[in-house]
Amino acid sequence: MANRFFGEAEAKLADDRRLTLRFDFNALCEVEDAAKRPIAEVMNELSTSSKRRTPPRLSTLRALVFGGLAHHHPELSREDVGDLVISDDGKALTEAMQKALEAASASQSTGGKDGARPPGNPRRGTGSRS
Repeated sequence: MANRFFGEAEAKLADDRRLTLRFDFNALCEVEDAAKRPIAEVMNELSTSSKRRTPPRLSTLRALVFGGLAHHHPELSREDVGDLVISDDGKALTEAMQKALEAASASQSTGGKDGARPPGNPRRGTGSRS
């Protein structure tokens, strides 16, 4: 099951397999490596293409899906992911990618689900102002 807290979403493929995309820090590093450019440029391309209603570059889509799948599906190569993106499963994968990216963004802006802080990141200080 996908975990929205970590920016996860699940894609159900035509053959009933389920793939989980996760966009945490490591996934974003994978996206940068696959896209060969900073994540800010990748995200700017996505934002610009959605405003103009033009699709982003195919290599950008593959890099994003590859990075998102890396945590739960390390057995998939970039070529495997490219084959999935252009198959009948492409729509399910790109929809899951969008949901996972939105969940990751919401989690970072609110500190997690219901404002909770991510595990391993305790609050600092006493809780009162000096």
